[in-house]
Amino acid sequence: MHAVKDKDGLLLQSSQDEFEAMVRNVDIKSKIMDQYADWKGVRYRLGGDSKRGIDCSAFVQTTFREQFGMDLPRSTYEQEDIGKKIQRNKLRPGDLVLFGAGSTGRHVGIYLGNDQFVHASTSNGVMISSLSEAYWTKRYREARRVLPGATQNAGNGNLTTAMLQ
Repeated sequence: MHAVKDKDGLLLQSSQDEFEAMVRNVDIKSKIMDQYADWKGVRYRLGGDSKRGIDCSAFVQTTFREQFGMDLPRSTYEQEDIGKKIQRNKLRPGDLVLFGAGSTGRHVGIYLGNDQFVHASTSNGVMISSLSEAYWTKRYREARRVLPGATQNAGNGNLTTAMLQ
């Protein structure tokens, strides 16, 4: 058992598994925030995959490759089929959040925690938004978990739908 204090300073106890999950979530969020710091404000460009302009799925793909050594599919259409579908109230840092929005009718971002996600916005480029904003609440479709327990293909980091389900 580990002793942990909550936001009010109350002493809580957690099992080894709970403690490890908490540390893992902090590490995942930290890696995503490092990526955000490096890409913040880069403008949106449909089909773009560089700092001259990037679209939402390329930002997700680049983040997972650079921060987690994972090769995700390039398009939002393909990204919405990987991993395990999860309920919104079960979101964890690193989960993909998918929307019916954007120039293609599909949009993807990466959940950070506390109802926040990072994405390449068509209007503001790479930024952090809140799932609670009316625009995103109305367009939210689903979330996918691709990080915990993801099996990697022969150690090369390639993920396939069958392996993640």
